[in-house]
Amino acid sequence: MIEFECIQCGTSLRVENRHAGRTAWCRRCKRPVLVPVNATPIADQPDEFPTPVPPAQPVARPYFEPSQPPALEEPQETAMPAPVKRGPIQAMDTDPRNAALLAEIERRGRVIAQLTAEVEALRQAAESRAREGDLLEAELAAARKMALSGVQDTGRERAMIEELNAIISTQRELLVEKDEKIYKLDAALRRATRYSAETDGNTELPDVPRTLEDQTEAGGYEEGAEGGDARANVELDEARRLAQHRSLEIRSLRNALDDMAAKFDRVTVELRNAVLKLTETQQDNERLVSELASARDRLREKEFEGERFSTEPAQAPAESMEPALLEESLSSPVQVEVRPEPVWATAPVPRPEPVRAYSPPVTTPASDMPAQPATDIQHDQRVLVDALLRFLGRR
Repeated sequence: MIEFECIQCGTSLRVENRHAGRTAWCRRCKRPVLVPVNATPIADQPDEFPTPVPPAQPVARPYFEPSQPPALEEPQETAMPAPVKRGPIQAMDTDPRNAALLAEIERRGRVIAQLTAEVEALRQAAESRAREGDLLEAELAAARKMALSGVQDTGRERAMIEELNAIISTQRELLVEKDEKIYKLDAALRRATRYSAETDGNTELPDVPRTLEDQTEAGGYEEGAEGGDARANVELDEARRLAQHRSLEIRSLRNALDDMAAKFDRVTVELRNAVLKLTETQQDNERLVSELASARDRLREKEFEGERFSTEPAQAPAESMEPALLEESLSSPVQVEVRPEPVWATAPVPRPEPVRAYSPPVTTPASDMPAQPATDIQHDQRVLVDALLRFLGRR
Protein backbone atom coordinates (compact mmCIF):
# COMPACT_ATOMS: atom_id res chain seq x y z
CA MET A 1 0.00 0.00 0.00
CA ILE A 2 1.04 3.62 -0.67
CA GLU A 3 -0.17 6.49 1.52
CA PHE A 4 -0.13 10.08 0.25
CA GLU A 5 -2.13 13.31 0.57
CA CYS A 6 -4.34 14.97 -2.03
CA ILE A 7 -2.75 18.15 -3.37
CA GLN A 8 -6.19 19.81 -3.64
CA CYS A 9 -7.82 19.20 -0.25
CA GLY A 10 -5.09 17.41 1.81
CA THR A 11 -7.10 14.22 2.36
CA SER A 12 -5.00 11.14 3.19
CA LEU A 13 -5.37 8.54 0.44
CA ARG A 14 -4.18 4.94 0.18
CA VAL A 15 -3.69 2.93 -3.00
CA GLU A 16 -1.89 -0.24 -3.94
CA ASN A 17 1.73 -0.26 -4.98
CA ARG A 18 0.91 -1.09 -8.60
CA HIS A 19 -0.90 2.29 -8.98
CA ALA A 20 2.30 4.30 -8.42
CA GLY A 21 2.68 6.95 -11.13
CA ARG A 22 -1.00 6.72 -12.19
CA THR A 23 -4.09 8.83 -11.50
CA ALA A 24 -6.35 8.18 -8.48
CA TRP A 25 -9.79 9.65 -7.62
CA CYS A 26 -10.11 11.73 -4.44
CA ARG A 27 -13.27 10.78 -2.53
CA ARG A 28 -13.55 14.18 -0.88
CA CYS A 29 -12.91 16.79 -3.58
CA LYS A 30 -13.93 14.47 -6.42
CA ARG A 31 -10.87 15.32 -8.53
CA PRO A 32 -8.17 13.20 -10.10
CA VAL A 33 -4.89 13.09 -8.20
CA LEU A 34 -1.52 11.82 -9.47
CA VAL A 35 -0.12 9.05 -7.25
CA PRO A 36 3.54 9.91 -6.43
CA VAL A 37 6.12 7.28 -7.20
CA ASN A 38 8.29 8.10 -4.18
CA ALA A 39 5.39 7.98 -1.68
CA THR A 40 5.78 6.28 1.70
CA PRO A 41 4.83 2.59 1.47
CA ILE A 42 2.88 1.10 4.38
CA ALA A 43 1.93 -2.47 5.31
CA ASP A 44 -1.50 -3.84 4.54
CA GLN A 45 -2.00 -4.64 8.25
CA PRO A 46 -0.12 -2.76 10.96
CA ASP A 47 0.45 -5.96 13.03
CA GLU A 48 2.25 -7.75 10.21
CA PHE A 49 5.84 -6.88 9.40
CA PRO A 50 8.12 -8.44 6.77
CA THR A 51 10.37 -11.23 7.99
CA PRO A 52 14.08 -10.38 7.59
CA VAL A 53 16.02 -12.69 5.24
CA PRO A 54 19.61 -13.61 6.25
CA PRO A 55 22.30 -12.67 3.72
CA ALA A 56 23.42 -15.39 1.32
CA GLN A 57 26.76 -17.06 2.10
CA PRO A 58 29.29 -17.57 -0.72
CA VAL A 59 29.66 -21.14 -1.89
CA ALA A 60 33.20 -22.42 -2.40
CA ARG A 61 33.86 -23.74 -5.90
CA PRO A 62 35.87 -26.94 -6.34
CA TYR A 63 39.42 -26.55 -7.65
CA PHE A 64 40.57 -28.77 -10.46
CA GLU A 65 44.25 -29.16 -11.25
CA PRO A 66 45.16 -28.68 -14.90
CA SER A 67 45.73 -31.92 -16.75
CA GLN A 68 48.89 -32.56 -18.72
CA PRO A 69 48.47 -32.42 -22.49
CA PRO A 70 49.13 -35.68 -24.33
CA ALA A 71 52.56 -36.14 -25.83
CA LEU A 72 52.86 -35.49 -29.53
CA GLU A 73 53.79 -38.46 -31.61
CA GLU A 74 56.43 -37.91 -34.23
CA PRO A 75 55.31 -38.99 -37.71
CA GLN A 76 57.13 -41.97 -39.12
CA GLU A 77 58.85 -41.66 -42.44
CA THR A 78 57.33 -43.87 -45.11
CA ALA A 79 58.74 -44.65 -48.50
CA MET A 80 56.69 -43.10 -51.30
CA PRO A 81 56.68 -44.64 -54.75
CA ALA A 82 58.35 -42.67 -57.51
CA PRO A 83 55.90 -40.66 -59.67
CA VAL A 84 55.19 -41.98 -63.10
CA LYS A 85 56.13 -39.47 -65.81
CA ARG A 86 53.25 -39.33 -68.21
CA GLY A 87 51.04 -36.61 -69.71
CA PRO A 88 47.55 -35.68 -68.51
CA ILE A 89 45.97 -37.07 -71.65
CA GLN A 90 48.34 -39.96 -72.42
CA ALA A 91 45.43 -42.26 -73.33
CA MET A 92 44.24 -39.77 -75.96
CA ASP A 93 47.75 -39.46 -77.47
CA THR A 94 47.69 -43.10 -78.54
CA ASP A 95 44.25 -42.74 -80.11
CA PRO A 96 44.48 -41.12 -83.57
CA ARG A 97 40.74 -40.40 -83.55
CA ASN A 98 41.17 -37.76 -80.83
CA ALA A 99 43.50 -35.57 -82.88
CA ALA A 100 40.66 -33.16 -83.64
CA LEU A 101 39.85 -32.81 -79.95
CA LEU A 102 43.50 -32.15 -79.11
CA ALA A 103 43.71 -29.49 -81.81
CA GLU A 104 40.50 -27.90 -80.55
CA ILE A 105 41.84 -27.84 -76.98
CA GLU A 106 45.09 -26.23 -78.13
CA ARG A 107 43.16 -23.65 -80.13
CA ARG A 108 41.04 -22.87 -77.10
CA GLY A 109 44.15 -22.39 -75.02
CA ARG A 110 45.58 -19.96 -77.57
CA VAL A 111 42.29 -18.04 -77.72
CA ILE A 112 42.09 -17.87 -73.91
CA ALA A 113 45.70 -16.61 -73.69
CA GLN A 114 45.02 -14.01 -76.38
CA LEU A 115 41.82 -12.88 -74.67
CA THR A 116 43.65 -12.64 -71.34
CA ALA A 117 46.30 -10.41 -72.93
CA GLU A 118 43.61 -8.25 -74.57
CA VAL A 119 41.74 -7.89 -71.25
CA GLU A 120 44.99 -6.87 -69.54
CA ALA A 121 45.57 -4.26 -72.25
CA LEU A 122 42.00 -2.99 -71.76
CA ARG A 123 42.58 -2.74 -68.02
CA GLN A 124 45.78 -0.77 -68.55
CA ALA A 125 43.95 1.50 -70.99
CA ALA A 126 41.17 1.94 -68.41
CA GLU A 127 43.75 2.91 -65.78
CA SER A 128 45.29 5.45 -68.14
CA ARG A 129 41.83 6.81 -68.88
CA ALA A 130 41.16 7.08 -65.16
CA ARG A 131 44.40 9.05 -64.71
CA GLU A 132 43.42 11.30 -67.60
CA GLY A 133 40.00 11.76 -65.99
CA ASP A 134 41.70 12.82 -62.74
CA LEU A 135 43.82 15.33 -64.66
CA LEU A 136 40.71 16.66 -66.37
CA GLU A 137 38.96 16.99 -63.01
CA ALA A 138 41.94 18.96 -61.69
CA GLU A 139 41.82 21.21 -64.75
CA LEU A 140 38.08 21.70 -64.29
CA ALA A 141 38.59 22.57 -60.63
CA ALA A 142 41.21 25.15 -61.64
CA ALA A 143 38.80 26.50 -64.27
CA ARG A 144 36.03 26.73 -61.67
CA LYS A 145 38.37 28.63 -59.33
CA MET A 146 39.33 30.96 -62.15
CA ALA A 147 35.67 31.53 -63.01
CA LEU A 148 34.92 32.22 -59.34
CA SER A 149 37.78 34.71 -59.21
CA GLY A 150 36.39 36.32 -62.38
CA VAL A 151 33.00 36.61 -60.70
CA GLN A 152 34.64 38.22 -57.68
CA ASP A 153 36.53 40.64 -59.94
CA THR A 154 33.25 41.44 -61.68
CA GLY A 155 31.67 42.18 -58.29
CA ARG A 156 34.53 44.50 -57.40
CA GLU A 157 34.22 46.25 -60.76
CA ARG A 158 30.50 46.68 -60.17
CA ALA A 159 31.17 48.17 -56.73
CA MET A 160 33.72 50.53 -58.32
CA ILE A 161 31.18 51.54 -60.96
CA GLU A 162 28.61 52.24 -58.25
CA GLU A 163 31.15 54.40 -56.41
CA LEU A 164 31.90 56.26 -59.63
CA ASN A 165 28.18 56.78 -60.19
CA ALA A 166 27.84 58.19 -56.67
CA ILE A 167 30.83 60.52 -57.27
CA ILE A 168 29.36 61.66 -60.60
CA SER A 169 25.99 62.38 -59.00
CA THR A 170 27.71 64.34 -56.20
CA GLN A 171 29.75 66.33 -58.72
CA ARG A 172 26.62 67.04 -60.68
CA GLU A 173 24.92 68.42 -57.58
CA LEU A 174 27.97 70.56 -56.87
CA LEU A 175 27.95 71.75 -60.48
CA VAL A 176 24.29 72.77 -60.12
CA GLU A 177 25.15 74.72 -56.98
CA LYS A 178 28.06 76.39 -58.79
CA ASP A 179 25.75 77.31 -61.66
CA GLU A 180 23.34 78.92 -59.21
CA LYS A 181 26.16 80.90 -57.61
CA ILE A 182 27.43 81.98 -61.03
CA TYR A 183 23.95 83.07 -61.96
CA LYS A 184 23.72 85.18 -58.80
CA LEU A 185 27.18 86.67 -59.41
CA ASP A 186 26.24 87.41 -63.00
CA ALA A 187 23.10 89.22 -61.82
CA ALA A 188 25.15 91.22 -59.29
CA LEU A 189 27.69 92.05 -62.03
CA ARG A 190 24.92 93.24 -64.28
CA ARG A 191 23.47 95.41 -61.52
CA ALA A 192 26.90 96.85 -60.77
CA THR A 193 27.51 97.55 -64.49
CA ARG A 194 24.15 99.20 -64.85
CA TYR A 195 24.78 101.30 -61.74
CA SER A 196 28.19 102.33 -63.08
CA ALA A 197 26.71 103.25 -66.47
CA GLU A 198 24.00 105.31 -64.80
CA THR A 199 26.57 107.06 -62.62
CA ASP A 200 28.88 107.84 -65.55
CA GLY A 201 25.99 109.12 -67.73
CA ASN A 202 24.62 111.63 -65.08
CA THR A 203 25.89 115.06 -66.41
CA GLU A 204 23.55 117.26 -64.36
CA LEU A 205 25.32 119.55 -61.92
CA PRO A 206 24.04 120.04 -58.42
CA ASP A 207 22.55 123.43 -57.39
CA VAL A 208 24.93 126.12 -56.11
CA PRO A 209 24.61 126.34 -52.36
CA ARG A 210 23.63 129.70 -50.94
CA THR A 211 24.79 129.37 -47.40
CA LEU A 212 27.69 127.76 -45.63
CA GLU A 213 25.58 124.87 -44.51
CA ASP A 214 24.39 124.30 -48.07
CA GLN A 215 28.02 124.38 -49.26
CA THR A 216 28.97 121.83 -46.61
CA GLU A 217 26.09 119.61 -47.51
CA ALA A 218 26.93 119.90 -51.22
CA GLY A 219 30.59 119.04 -50.58
CA GLY A 220 29.57 116.02 -48.54
CA TYR A 221 27.24 114.92 -51.29
CA GLU A 222 30.01 115.19 -53.87
CA GLU A 223 32.40 113.27 -51.64
CA GLY A 224 29.71 110.62 -51.05
CA ALA A 225 29.09 110.30 -54.77
CA GLU A 226 32.80 109.89 -55.48
CA GLY A 227 33.13 107.34 -52.68
CA GLY A 228 30.10 105.45 -53.98
CA ASP A 229 31.64 105.27 -57.48
CA ALA A 230 34.91 103.93 -56.06
CA ARG A 231 33.12 101.29 -54.02
CA ALA A 232 31.04 100.31 -57.07
CA ASN A 233 34.21 99.99 -59.17
CA VAL A 234 35.90 97.88 -56.47
CA GLU A 235 32.85 95.64 -56.14
CA LEU A 236 32.65 95.36 -59.93
CA ASP A 237 36.32 94.31 -60.17
CA GLU A 238 35.91 91.82 -57.34
CA ALA A 239 32.77 90.41 -58.96
CA ARG A 240 34.62 90.06 -62.25
CA ARG A 241 37.56 88.30 -60.61
CA LEU A 242 35.20 86.00 -58.72
CA ALA A 243 33.26 85.28 -61.92
CA GLN A 244 36.51 84.41 -63.74
CA HIS A 245 37.56 82.16 -60.83
CA ARG A 246 34.15 80.46 -60.81
CA SER A 247 34.28 79.97 -64.56
CA LEU A 248 37.70 78.32 -64.23
CA GLU A 249 36.38 76.04 -61.45
CA ILE A 250 33.35 75.15 -63.57
CA ARG A 251 35.58 74.36 -66.52
CA SER A 252 37.82 72.11 -64.39
CA LEU A 253 34.76 70.41 -62.92
CA ARG A 254 33.34 69.82 -66.37
CA ASN A 255 36.65 68.35 -67.54
CA ALA A 256 36.74 66.06 -64.47
CA LEU A 257 33.14 65.07 -65.14
CA ASP A 258 33.98 64.25 -68.77
CA ASP A 259 36.96 62.17 -67.64
CA MET A 260 34.77 60.31 -65.15
CA ALA A 261 32.14 59.68 -67.83
CA ALA A 262 34.81 58.34 -70.21
CA LYS A 263 36.22 56.14 -67.45
CA PHE A 264 32.74 54.92 -66.61
CA ASP A 265 32.13 54.01 -70.27
CA ARG A 266 35.45 52.20 -70.44
CA VAL A 267 34.78 50.27 -67.23
CA THR A 268 31.29 49.41 -68.51
CA VAL A 269 32.75 48.00 -71.73
CA GLU A 270 35.35 46.00 -69.79
CA LEU A 271 32.66 44.69 -67.48
CA ARG A 272 30.51 43.63 -70.43
CA ASN A 273 33.51 41.86 -72.02
CA ALA A 274 34.32 40.14 -68.71
CA VAL A 275 30.71 38.95 -68.37
CA LEU A 276 30.77 37.59 -71.93
CA LYS A 277 34.07 35.84 -71.32
CA LEU A 278 32.77 34.39 -68.05
CA THR A 279 29.65 33.11 -69.85
CA GLU A 280 31.79 31.46 -72.53
CA THR A 281 34.02 29.90 -69.86
CA GLN A 282 31.00 28.50 -68.01
CA GLN A 283 29.61 27.05 -71.25
CA ASP A 284 32.99 25.45 -72.03
CA ASN A 285 33.16 24.00 -68.52
CA GLU A 286 29.67 22.53 -68.81
CA ARG A 287 30.48 21.03 -72.21
CA LEU A 288 33.73 19.55 -70.89
CA VAL A 289 31.93 18.09 -67.88
CA SER A 290 29.29 16.49 -70.14
CA GLU A 291 31.98 15.06 -72.44
CA LEU A 292 33.90 13.70 -69.46
CA ALA A 293 30.75 12.09 -68.03
CA SER A 294 29.87 10.44 -71.36
CA ALA A 295 33.46 9.21 -71.79
CA ARG A 296 33.43 7.75 -68.28
CA ASP A 297 30.18 5.95 -68.99
CA ARG A 298 31.60 4.44 -72.16
CA LEU A 299 34.77 3.49 -70.32
CA ARG A 300 32.76 1.74 -67.60
CA GLU A 301 30.83 -0.17 -70.28
CA LYS A 302 34.13 -1.27 -71.84
CA GLU A 303 35.50 -2.33 -68.45
CA PHE A 304 32.32 -4.30 -67.76
CA GLU A 305 32.60 -6.04 -71.14
CA GLY A 306 36.28 -6.81 -70.48
CA GLU A 307 35.47 -8.30 -67.07
CA ARG A 308 32.69 -10.39 -68.61
CA PHE A 309 35.09 -11.61 -71.30
CA SER A 310 37.68 -12.57 -68.68
CA THR A 311 35.19 -14.37 -66.38
CA GLU A 312 33.19 -16.39 -68.99
CA PRO A 313 34.85 -19.70 -70.05
CA ALA A 314 35.80 -20.26 -73.65
CA GLN A 315 33.59 -22.63 -75.67
CA ALA A 316 34.14 -24.40 -78.96
CA PRO A 317 31.47 -24.85 -81.63
CA ALA A 318 30.07 -28.34 -81.88
CA GLU A 319 29.32 -27.92 -85.61
CA SER A 320 33.06 -28.03 -86.46
CA MET A 321 33.26 -31.72 -85.39
CA GLU A 322 31.84 -34.69 -87.10
CA PRO A 323 28.98 -36.52 -85.30
CA ALA A 324 30.66 -39.93 -85.44
CA LEU A 325 33.93 -38.50 -84.10
CA LEU A 326 32.04 -36.68 -81.35
CA GLU A 327 30.22 -39.87 -80.26
CA GLU A 328 33.46 -41.85 -80.23
CA SER A 329 35.21 -39.18 -78.19
CA LEU A 330 32.35 -39.12 -75.70
CA SER A 331 32.41 -42.91 -75.38
CA SER A 332 36.17 -42.91 -74.72
CA PRO A 333 37.50 -43.13 -71.10
CA VAL A 334 38.54 -39.44 -71.10
CA GLN A 335 35.38 -37.33 -71.21
CA VAL A 336 35.71 -33.89 -72.80
CA GLU A 337 32.86 -31.43 -72.42
CA VAL A 338 32.03 -29.69 -75.68
CA ARG A 339 30.09 -26.44 -75.52
CA PRO A 340 29.08 -24.03 -78.27
CA GLU A 341 31.66 -21.29 -78.70
CA PRO A 342 30.34 -17.73 -78.43
CA VAL A 343 30.85 -15.18 -81.14
CA TRP A 344 33.44 -13.16 -79.23
CA ALA A 345 35.77 -16.21 -78.92
CA THR A 346 36.36 -16.37 -82.69
CA ALA A 347 35.64 -12.75 -83.59
CA PRO A 348 38.71 -10.48 -83.93
CA VAL A 349 39.33 -8.45 -80.79
CA PRO A 350 40.28 -4.77 -81.44
CA ARG A 351 43.53 -3.45 -80.13
CA PRO A 352 43.61 0.02 -78.50
CA GLU A 353 45.97 2.66 -79.88
CA PRO A 354 48.31 4.71 -77.63
CA VAL A 355 47.16 8.11 -76.39
CA ARG A 356 49.24 11.26 -76.84
CA ALA A 357 49.63 11.97 -73.13
CA TYR A 358 50.12 8.33 -72.06
CA SER A 359 51.08 5.28 -74.14
CA PRO A 360 49.88 2.01 -72.57
CA PRO A 361 51.65 -1.25 -73.47
CA VAL A 362 50.17 -2.87 -76.57
CA THR A 363 49.96 -6.65 -76.92
CA THR A 364 50.97 -7.97 -80.31
CA PRO A 365 48.23 -10.26 -81.73
CA ALA A 366 48.86 -13.69 -83.20
CA SER A 367 50.17 -14.03 -86.74
CA ASP A 368 46.90 -15.45 -87.97
CA MET A 369 44.85 -12.51 -86.57
CA PRO A 370 44.22 -9.68 -89.11
CA ALA A 371 44.64 -5.96 -88.29
CA GLN A 372 41.67 -4.45 -86.50
CA PRO A 373 39.98 -1.05 -87.15
CA ALA A 374 39.66 1.80 -84.63
CA THR A 375 37.32 1.21 -81.67
CA ASP A 376 35.09 3.30 -79.47
CA ILE A 377 37.84 3.55 -76.85
CA GLN A 378 40.16 5.25 -79.34
CA HIS A 379 37.37 7.64 -80.31
CA ASP A 380 36.73 8.46 -76.64
CA GLN A 381 40.45 9.05 -76.09
CA ARG A 382 40.63 11.40 -79.07
CA VAL A 383 37.55 13.29 -77.87
CA LEU A 384 39.02 13.72 -74.37
CA VAL A 385 42.42 14.84 -75.67
CA ASP A 386 40.85 17.33 -78.11
CA ALA A 387 38.62 18.75 -75.36
CA LEU A 388 41.62 19.10 -73.02
CA LEU A 389 43.70 20.83 -75.73
CA ARG A 390 40.83 23.21 -76.51
CA PHE A 391 40.44 24.04 -72.83
CA LEU A 392 44.18 24.66 -72.36
CA GLY A 393 44.25 26.77 -75.55
CA ARG A 394 41.46 28.99 -74.27
CA ARG A 395 43.29 29.48 -71.00
